[in-house]
Amino acid sequence: KKDIEQQKRALEESCEHEKAALNQSLASAQEQKKKFEVEISELQAERSKMATKMGHETNTLVLVSFGLMIVGLVLGLGTMWWMKGRQKNKTGDDESNDDIDKKEEASV
Repeated sequence: KKDIEQQKRALEESCEHEKAALNQSLASAQEQKKKFEVEISELQAERSKMATKMGHETNTLVLVSFGLMIVGLVLGLGTMWWMKGRQKNKTGDDESNDDIDKKEEASV
């Protein structure tokens, strides 16, 4: 019986040691989990900040692109209109106001 009691106590002591080691391991794992959660939240905040920044940059790029497109369109149409006007003056199809005034004065 003494032998059985000794074995029982030895088993109980080793179980207590195992239990203490497992509790310590659990506490360590929970502490590490908290660290990871903090790190994840920091990374998510950084990601949302970067996404917002990229959104603003994209909006700016779109506005600049449309602005440049409109400027190009205005310059192109203006140049076409100016060239058309020059071409009419060279061929003589369209008389300028000065020429009409001179002809009216000459006829009077």
